Amino acid sequence: MHKHLKRDDRVCIALMLKQGRTYAEIGKELDFHRTTILREVKRNGKDVYKGAAAHRLSKEKRRSSKINQRIIENNSLIKKEIHS
Repeated sequence: MHKHLKRDDRVCIALMLKQGRTYAEIGKELDFHRTTILREVKRNGKDVYKGAAAHRLSKEKRRSSKINQRIIENNSLIKKEIHS
């Protein structure tokens, strides 16, 4: 089953990292694979992983990626070029 990390998950990750827990322990506790936790920390945690900040950054990335898709879908010339 595919599921996204929610804000509360990210806050829990930050707290557990402060407690010194491993990615595997955090993943098991939150029911995510350890590599999901590792990638989340690498992707959204600069020097220190902060849950709320990571969630905002994730939402911004998701929103901006959808803009490009809509541009392609709404422009028949670009769509035609890509599919030919």
